[in-house]
Amino acid sequence: MAIATPAAAACTIPTDKVVVNVTNQSGNNNSTEAWDQFDVKVALNNLDGMAAGCSTSVVLPDIFGGMGDVTKYLNATGEATNTQQADTVAVMTITKATRTMAFVLTDYASTHTNVKAHGEASAQVNDSIKRGETQNITVWINGETVRVGTLTGATCTTDCPEVPTQPSKWGSVDSGTSGRVTMMSPVANSGDVITMVDTLTGPNAANQAFAPTFDVRGYNCVDTWGGPGLLSGGTCTEGSMNLDAATDMSQSADGTSRTYTVTLTSPATFVRLHQDMTFTGKGPWTDTVAVTVPGKATQQSHATVKRYDAGGGASGELIEVAPVVPETSMEECTEANQGATVWETVSLPTTEGVTYTQETSASHVVTVTATAGEGFTLKAAPGWTLNENGTATWTKQLESKVCATPVGPTVHTGGALAESGGNAALLWGAMGLIGLFAAAGLGLVARRHNRQSN
Repeated sequence: MAIATPAAAACTIPTDKVVVNVTNQSGNNNSTEAWDQFDVKVALNNLDGMAAGCSTSVVLPDIFGGMGDVTKYLNATGEATNTQQADTVAVMTITKATRTMAFVLTDYASTHTNVKAHGEASAQVNDSIKRGETQNITVWINGETVRVGTLTGATCTTDCPEVPTQPSKWGSVDSGTSGRVTMMSPVANSGDVITMVDTLTGPNAANQAFAPTFDVRGYNCVDTWGGPGLLSGGTCTEGSMNLDAATDMSQSADGTSRTYTVTLTSPATFVRLHQDMTFTGKGPWTDTVAVTVPGKATQQSHATVKRYDAGGGASGELIEVAPVVPETSMEECTEANQGATVWETVSLPTTEGVTYTQETSASHVVTVTATAGEGFTLKAAPGWTLNENGTATWTKQLESKVCATPVGPTVHTGGALAESGGNAALLWGAMGLIGLFAAAGLGLVARRHNRQSN
């Protein structure tokens, strides 16, 4: 089945057909930490009859980030793919810069029934949320403001964020090949030299490479969510110390590792280093940083970088249609077919979603085959037999009749009798006249005899 590629938006999927859920991956929105990952699910319901190009968009609020640029094809198999399939119901496009999930329908919904689709993505809440405060999660659907839930910032009385005492590492990749990794050192003292050796590891090590640019900065405090900053009047505020001038970098000959040495110029300082990277292939990509601080053993931190991805799926059913029994009629007898045998003829019906064809055997048995069109499936109907290949057949032994041949002029029996009767009357009339003449003759003879006697 050919599915039309979505064109420019021809209509808008109504907001009441769009349901959005935003849920902390921990399962608890009521104890949300900054940088927690959330699942975003968008369900498109009751799509029957909607044309190709109909669209909707969902925009997340700016408390979220961590998304990527992704296009997914939502298929009626319940899966999402990176390329369009024959049963693609909708195309989902995620735009990182605007935190938007946009959906455009193919023509699947216009040719099927019980059609729905859903898209799934992840997003990361940022540190603008407040500890212990509950706030609404509001999204924009087709430009309309819709409240889809709440979240409450987690509180802490113990185990609250502190300056790091061990290294950490993480990374991300953009929609193309560019990305970055971030390394954090433990806190050290003024004059200490921190050594950070970053080594590309794992089966995809050959598919990642260090880009020329990196940036390193120093911090001496963390905020309530662990974000690095600078102390000001006893409060950790946003800011950093630029340590580029105090940093040296060298790279191994094979390009699989880099060594950074950072000389601290302030007390109780830790460093965060962003290294730009190039990632190719599907990933994931792994590497390890080994951090050495004077007076402490070398500590390691591992990072696995994955390309941002999303998912979803769709479902729908073929529209059931019943084939209609054809009509039959007997051929009329005319002057042209006098004396011939004429047969019944079959008139094929017209049914939306069904194509009919017919064949007639030498013994005048007609077979009509019904074939479902795109988006349709045949259902049982009186007189029809459903076949394994999805078609249905109807058969009938045609009937016939012989058209009569006309004869010559019609002879009427009653007329012949009248004619015969007329001849007899003439005969009897003649005989009567003869009798009269004879009687007259006898009378004449008698009169003559009498005269002679006298």
